Amino acid sequence: MSQAAVVFSLCLLALGDETPADKDAKALQGVWQIETIAFKGKAHPEKVSPESQFVFSGDKLTQKGGSKKEPTFTFKLAPEKRPKEIDLSHPELTEAMQGIYELDGNRLKIAYSIPPGAKRPTAFASKPGSMVFYFTLGRPK
Repeated sequence: MSQAAVVFSLCLLALGDETPADKDAKALQGVWQIETIAFKGKAHPEKVSPESQFVFSGDKLTQKGGSKKEPTFTFKLAPEKRPKEIDLSHPELTEAMQGIYELDGNRLKIAYSIPPGAKRPTAFASKPGSMVFYFTLGRPK
């Protein structure tokens, strides 16, 4: 086998090592514009502005918006679960915030429960009285 064929074969093998979590993490990278926010069953359009964004970089998620605080979380994905799961960790939190996500091209839905360690949501909704944040996001235009 020629050296070029060996290198090509190794490259194909390396590409095959990408896990579903790696693929989704790669697809999430970059800026996502927050389009809607719901909490405790109510929409909060007043919280959405052109600065309202989720920014994914590597394994980090920074939530940007109108406040001076822009928390950065480490995220971990479990795309084999249904719905797909996302856990958000922060050095100041003793437990991760448990969430779900759905990625469809340039559309993203994320729902997560607070406080950290609370039961993971099972649907993309924030029901009245629930401690679930639900976001819909899209790529900036």
